[in-house]
Amino acid sequence: MNKPAARISALSLSLMLLAGCATTSLTSTPDSPAQSQALALIEQGKPRDAALQLEALAATLRGGARSNALADAAWAWHLAGDSARARSLLGQLTARQLSGASLQRYQLTGAELALADCKEDDRTEAMAALFGYHTYANDLPAAFAYFKQLPQEGRIDVLLHASELLMDEGPPAPKTVTALLREALPLAAVLKGEERTVAMGQIVAHYARAGEANQALALFVQLPKESQQQCHNELLNALVKTGEVDKAIAL
Repeated sequence: MNKPAARISALSLSLMLLAGCATTSLTSTPDSPAQSQALALIEQGKPRDAALQLEALAATLRGGARSNALADAAWAWHLAGDSARARSLLGQLTARQLSGASLQRYQLTGAELALADCKEDDRTEAMAALFGYHTYANDLPAAFAYFKQLPQEGRIDVLLHASELLMDEGPPAPKTVTALLREALPLAAVLKGEERTVAMGQIVAHYARAGEANQALALFVQLPKESQQQCHNELLNALVKTGEVDKAIAL
């Protein structure tokens, strides 16, 4: 059995996959009016009817449009409680065949089905993926409900990857990033040696990138020199951007 720490690369991959479609709403414009009408049935509490219509629609399509309709059908079957049919459709697809909101539905359906399997490794990946999705949707209560079920070892990696991806994808939601970093701080504090040095340096750098220059500076002055070197440039840039030139010069 793999230790939780050995799963970090897989957890990061799950977060990255979801980050790739984080800016796409589940209700964004579908490929066709027929697809839109079928998806509307889900909102009306009729996911089975939606699934049947989406599968019928997929049979008339080709290429990416067909794959998107099948992914949406899998999502609808999952919502209707037919996990076997949802799995069967997912097995015909890969993420590379999909785009837009259909890709996001594919990722969510796969994550929730893996979670339902209750296999330790799959469950860990699914929890991290669902944490990632809800983080990017700025639904922090839902995100942290999944986060708290992750193994203790490795949680800080998930938090720091998520905050970094949020900032890399575009203008970050500062409250979301700072919420992740607040959770990361006590986890970093109990680490030892180089692990703690690296983690604290990353937290300061992320605070700086998120525009929280004063919080970053308050943590920076408590760090050993090796950690300060790791995040010096990010903090310097943040101080200059916020007009704290005197503090920047003093670094």
